[in-house]
Amino acid sequence: TIIHLALQDLGPVCIPGTKAPLPGCCWPDAYLSTLARVIWTRGVDVEIVLSNPGSVPGGLSGTEACYGNGWSCVDVAAEIIKRIKRQFPDAEDDDLRKKSGR
Repeated sequence: TIIHLALQDLGPVCIPGTKAPLPGCCWPDAYLSTLARVIWTRGVDVEIVLSNPGSVPGGLSGTEACYGNGWSCVDVAAEIIKRIKRQFPDAEDDDLRKKSGR
């Protein structure tokens, strides 16, 4: 089973130039925890395509239109892995690498 996600971004809006979420913004824990659970328990593959961090459409500024909140695919993968570790504390690093394709 494969879950395909094509999104502008999955993380919270960042303070410009940082990897810090704006106050009051957070990662969508319920979604990420569910993805983590099905990856770990059912062997589901999750493929995520995101806009580049801070990408803007032609000629506009980041305050007019911004497709990415500042997070890369690696950042999103790290958040999912954190949730696997939280839900399955006995998960071995080698197994995590195999399931994450790294």
